[in-house]
Amino acid sequence: MSHVGGNDAGMTRDELFEVIKKEAQDNILRLFEVKNQSYGVFDDAFHNFRETARRVFGDERYMFKVLLTLMDKHLVALVNNGVNDPEAASRLRDVCVYSLIGIAMLSEGAGVE
Repeated sequence: MSHVGGNDAGMTRDELFEVIKKEAQDNILRLFEVKNQSYGVFDDAFHNFRETARRVFGDERYMFKVLLTLMDKHLVALVNNGVNDPEAASRLRDVCVYSLIGIAMLSEGAGVE
């Protein structure tokens, strides 16, 4: 495998930082911007998670569990297919977005049961 800078040991910390910075700025934020339109409604960012929690668990306090379940489908596919999954990078980005939404839920104190 060829590495940036010709370092046979792998990627340097600085190179890793640049990859993560570019990924976060160019892909994760863009993905969230697009998907955010379907996650909720104007005045309730967690609407879909909240409603699914009500329907599946009978209580909106389980919306964090709903989020983790949706994230898990990507993790299951990655575990099953690994780097051979043609959508591996996309799935990892989805996991990042779900993780950030989870942090927002925690900061609001919402749906944590």
